[in-house]
Amino acid sequence: MTETRNEEPERRDRTMAVAALYLLALGTAGGAIGVGVSSDLVDHPVPLVAALLVIVGAVVALVVRINRSAARKVGVPAKRLRPLARRIQRADIPSDPQERAAMGRLITRQRQSTERLARYRWFYRAAATLFIMSAVFQFLDGSPLSALVALAAAALQLAQPHTTRRSLRRLDRASEALARREQAAS
Repeated sequence: MTETRNEEPERRDRTMAVAALYLLALGTAGGAIGVGVSSDLVDHPVPLVAALLVIVGAVVALVVRINRSAARKVGVPAKRLRPLARRIQRADIPSDPQERAAMGRLITRQRQSTERLARYRWFYRAAATLFIMSAVFQFLDGSPLSALVALAAAALQLAQPHTTRRSLRRLDRASEALARREQAAS
């Protein structure tokens, strides 16, 4: 008798363990940076450089893991995920039926995440308002450079809904082109 085994709980536990290790590494590195800056260890930059290397290594490992996971869910090798995403941006539909199916799955995933961003338009306006208020206070406090940085952050927040709409339009174009290609193929 064969036993069916559900690997989902093990995968979830492994993912949580890896996430906990990333957080531990980032916390340790952040603490080392904080201690180094507060205790004037800037003259001896080795601990700060080591902490920054830990942070960069943890972020790179996390990005690689996320990309591999996304590629596995879409059904393509990890090295083909970015070129496929670029083809979606250009609405360049592949001739290979398996790649077209993977592109359809990737379009669905991208649409879900982009629509999730679009639901929080109010957040971007609120964040922009806070950045503008911060810029005013920083300018009044005599920090014009900090005020300009806060104004730039406010401008980025105000541009986010436009960027989201543009991404949704690109995804619509790509899914329409994919549907036309599928009709022509059948």
